[in-house]
Order: sequence, then C-alpha cells, then structure tokens
Amino acid sequence: MLQRTFDQLTSVRVVKTRQIESFFHDRYFDIEKFASSSEIINLLGTLPENDHPEYEEKLNTFKEAYLYQYFKNCGYYSDLILYHGNRSMTWSNTEDPNFRPDTLHFILETEPDSSGVVDFHAEKHGEIYKQLIFYSPVYNDKNEYLGICVLTVPLDAINKIMLEKTPASGLGESGESYLIGSDFLMRSTSRFRDKSVLSTEVKTDGSLDVLTGNSGTGIFPDYRGIKVLSSYEKLNIKGLDWAILVEMDYNEATIPITRTQNDIIFISVLLIVVIVGLSFVISRGITNPIIKLKNASVLIGEGDFSQQVEKKSNDEIGALTESFNKMADQLQKQTSDLKEREERLSHFYEATKDGIMLHKEGVPVLVNQALCDMTGYSETALMLLDMQDIIHCGTKLLDKKEESFEATGVKSDKTTIPVEIQQSNIDFRGQTISACVIRDITLRKKMEAELQIEREQRLSALLDGQELERKRLSRDLHDGLGQRLIALKLHFENIANKLPNEALPQKEKLSNEIDFTIDEVRQISGALNPPVLEEFGLDIALKNLCNGFSKDSGIHVFFDSSGDISEVNYKQKTYLYRIVQEALNNILKHAKASEARIQLLKKTQSILLMIEDNGIGFNPEDSGRPGNGLFNMRQRVLLLQGRINIESENGKGTLISIHIPIKK
Repeated sequence: MLQRTFDQLTSVRVVKTRQIESFFHDRYFDIEKFASSSEIINLLGTLPENDHPEYEEKLNTFKEAYLYQYFKNCGYYSDLILYHGNRSMTWSNTEDPNFRPDTLHFILETEPDSSGVVDFHAEKHGEIYKQLIFYSPVYNDKNEYLGICVLTVPLDAINKIMLEKTPASGLGESGESYLIGSDFLMRSTSRFRDKSVLSTEVKTDGSLDVLTGNSGTGIFPDYRGIKVLSSYEKLNIKGLDWAILVEMDYNEATIPITRTQNDIIFISVLLIVVIVGLSFVISRGITNPIIKLKNASVLIGEGDFSQQVEKKSNDEIGALTESFNKMADQLQKQTSDLKEREERLSHFYEATKDGIMLHKEGVPVLVNQALCDMTGYSETALMLLDMQDIIHCGTKLLDKKEESFEATGVKSDKTTIPVEIQQSNIDFRGQTISACVIRDITLRKKMEAELQIEREQRLSALLDGQELERKRLSRDLHDGLGQRLIALKLHFENIANKLPNEALPQKEKLSNEIDFTIDEVRQISGALNPPVLEEFGLDIALKNLCNGFSKDSGIHVFFDSSGDISEVNYKQKTYLYRIVQEALNNILKHAKASEARIQLLKKTQSILLMIEDNGIGFNPEDSGRPGNGLFNMRQRVLLLQGRINIESENGKGTLISIHIPIKK
C-alpha cells in the first residue's frame, strides 16, 4: 500500500515536473521571440533620449495592435520593459505595475549575450519581489547591441500549476506539491501556509538529498515537523536551481493499510474454517488420484512421456486424468518429431566444415562448431563478439552487397586466414536475419600462389629462353653469315679490280649492296643481342636504341638518365631494354606521335622507367585493344616484381611509369 502511495506521488511529481519545465521553456521561447521581433528592434533602435510625441504614437500603435492582445491571450505576463542605455519603456498588463527598474540593476551593468531569468528575491528594503523576470538581449540586423527586452511573470502563474487544495488532485486531504530553491526556501505557495514563498525554509531529508542532484522517495518529517511520504526531483530549468517535492501525510497514507489488514484477518479466518472443513470432507476422495497425477507429472518432467494414469471416475478428477493422458501422448509424439528434426539439422549443421553464423545487424544469433574450430573461439565467446571482430573485408561488412566475396578471418590468437564469404537473408523465428557461410580458403590461396609462382617461372623460362635464342641467332649471324659476307666482299673486290672500266658502275652498285647487307646483318644481330648492353650498361644501350629509333622512324626520342645504373643485374637490364623496345614499337605502330621521351632514374632501392609520347593516346580500360605489346611489358614487369602504371586519354598522349626494385 505504501508503494502504491509512493507511485501515486511520483506520478503527480512527473506530471508537475513536465508542466513546470514546459512552462519555463515556453517563457524562454516568448522572450527570445519578442527580442528578435522587428517591432521590438524598431522600438529600441529608435528610442529617443527624451519623450517624443511621434515615438509615443508609435509605441501606442504597437501596444494596441499587438501587445495588448498577446498579453490578454497568454495570461502569464505582468509587464513588458525595454531598456536602451539609460532609457526604459514599461508596459503593464495591470493597472498597478509591479516591476521596478532597480530589480535589474545587476543585469543592466553589463550587456548579457543570451536570454535568462531572475528568481524571486527580496529587495534591499526587505520586501519580497514575487515576480519572475525573463530577459533577452536585443540586436539589430547588423548584430549591434540595442538593449534588453524584459517580461515579468507573477507568482500566481507558478501557483496555478503547483497549488492543489482538493482531494481530487490525487494528493488526498493532506498532500501538497511545492517548489524550493538552492537556499532551501519555498518558490511556490504552501497549501498550509500563506506567504510562504522566500519565507518558509524547507530543510528536510528530501530537500537535502534533492539539492545534491538526486531524485527519489522517502519517509521523513516535513517543514512542519509532520511525518510524510515524499517524492522529489531536481528540475531542469535554465538559469534556476529549483527542485520539486510532492508529499502526503503518513497517517493519511496508512489508513487503507489498517483497513485492509482488518479485512484480510477476517477473510483469512473465514477461509481457514471453510477450507479445513472442505478439505476434511473431500481429501480422502481426491488424494490418491492427485498423487498419481503428481508422480506421473514428475516422470514426464524428467523426459518419460510414456506415462499413463488409470481413469477410475467420471468426475472432474476423471476428466483431468483423461486430459493428462492425451497431453502425455501429444508430448511424446511432438518430442519424437522434434528430436528427429533436431538430430537431422544438428548432423547437417555440425558435419559441414564451413563455418556458419546467423547474425542480426552483425550481432551473432547462432554459430556452428566448425566456426569455433576455424577461429579458435568457444561458442560462448563468439556469441559475445561482433561480426566485424572476426571478419575484415576492407569496408563495413554490413555494407557489402555481393552474395559472395573474399575477406580476412581473424582468429582468437589474432592471426589471420583468408576466407570466402557467402551471405544471404533468411527468415528465423519471425524475423529476417543474415546467414553467412565462412569457408577457410588457406589451402586454395596457397595453391593459387604456387600456381602463380609456377606460371611466373614458366614465363621467366620462356622469356629467358627467347633471350638465349636471340643470343644464339645474333652470334650465328655475326660469326657465320656476317663473316661470310665480309669474305664475299673481299673476294668480290679482288675480282672487281680485274674488270674493265665499262663495268665500273655495276661494280660500285654491287659493292654497295654487299655493304648494305653487312650493315643489315649487324643491325639484326645487334637488335637480337645488343653488345653495348653488356659492355657499356643499360643507359648507353637505351640511348643508342633511342638514337637509332629516331633516325629510322623520324620520331624524335629524347633520352635522359640519372643515377648509378650499374647495380642493376643482367636480367633486369635485359627486361628493361626489351620493355623500351616494345614501347617504341607501339609508339611507331599506334601513337602517331612526333616525339617521345624516355627517362631512366635510379632511386634509393628501385629503378624508375618513364616512357611518354605526344601521340593520339588510347583508353587503358579498353580490353579489346589489339596487340601483345602492353601484355608483354606487363609480364616482364611482373617477373621483375615491379609495378606498371599506364596513364592515357584519347588525344592526350600516353605516360607509362615502371618501378622495378633493385636486386643485385
């Protein structure tokens, strides 16, 4: 009963708290609305130093057209005051204005930068000023300070919310609700004492507790010394440190308890007499069947659903026995079906080697043993984690739209494994959740890496074999065909000296053809295996290649090199040389360029090769572009464990950047 009274007091307190806080919120809204209105800004901005007829006429127009009707409809405010410098204008809603300018002396000394409220307070001469003063600074359109706008609210407005004198209010004959300030003085009129505002001190257990920031209930003497039930709470009001207390006399609250106790005692005695009599009459007839039902229920509770109780009568006990037997049969059948389904699902769920997690917005709902084995977590630990804690995929997992993707799994020891995720939405117990199948692809990734290494080794062997074949062809051309052509030239010159002068033109022509063939063989031999690459290094070989290309193609190629290139091994030299050959060949075939630039730069631990032309460019994403040049370049860069970047647009030329790590 006391708890019910506390609940009732707390309900009243909650309602009063909302009303008071809403009341103050609305007053703040009104004062800030007034201060920012064009009429107030105009009145303050044009407030003259002395009385002026035109200004008085403007002021009267504002009062009649707006202010009077607003105050009448609102019903809360007593006075409106505008301050501008040493000048003020006051308009009162009553015939006897309550506001005195000296109440705001501490506000007028500075320019407040925001709205506020002045509490009820005592004047210097001792009189209590029972008006709440809401104020707000006024600024013009240029954000210039004009003055202060003030609205006053009388104590009656607070009492209309707080003061209850009828039992219908929920506080009975002795209950009341009131407000106190941080000085423990009342801020609303007491139900039992007139003129209690700022004159009645409330230093009770409740007021001491609530002004430290706590809220709750309690039983203690109130400010009159009378034992009360109290519910209290700190108010959330800007600029005021107030609290609310709702109380009821303990004696009034316990009246229903005394009555109830007497009624319970009477009814209990009566029930005991009746029950004892009835029990004595019928106990012998129902004890045995009930005991049997109880024993059978215990066995069913232990999982033995084969229990049946013999029906010996057609009364309620007989009907109960029949219902019990039907229930046991249904339970046995349903349990058998559930066990069979659970067993099938469990076998399927636990037999799979893939981890399975059902989750709702990343929070696990169900996991299988395979996922525990995969991650090293126990099932309990997994249920406490978020999906993001064990799966990393570069972006937020819940934002992934793909049904299948690869990610990184994080184990309990913080090691990682590559995983493949397959996800979909399913219905589970009446709600839509996500189902994730998590497959460990460590072995597959290892095989893919081994295949990639084998592919690179085969490609490297193929390219190295091509280089060896080029060397052999170059050597055969130089040592075989080249030497034979030189011998042929010497033999021809011996014969030509014996020919008559009439054959001189044919002799010179044939001699030139032999020289041209010898040069052609040397060029082919040099292209297959440039000797300058081994003798003088990569930069000299590339410079000669660019000069020769410029001479043969008419495309001017600029070559720059920087740094010591001698650290580059022979394989890197050869591959870089072939890459430049491929690039120049592409420029000649496709670019329609007038000039190109080759730059070879030595970095700290890498070589940077840049190939640029001013040709027509192309779309690097066009997978249907013909030719193997770019493919061969990419393959060689891959074998050198480097990276290649191609930047090109139609009509804007092409820039190829290649970074190769130095391996001695």
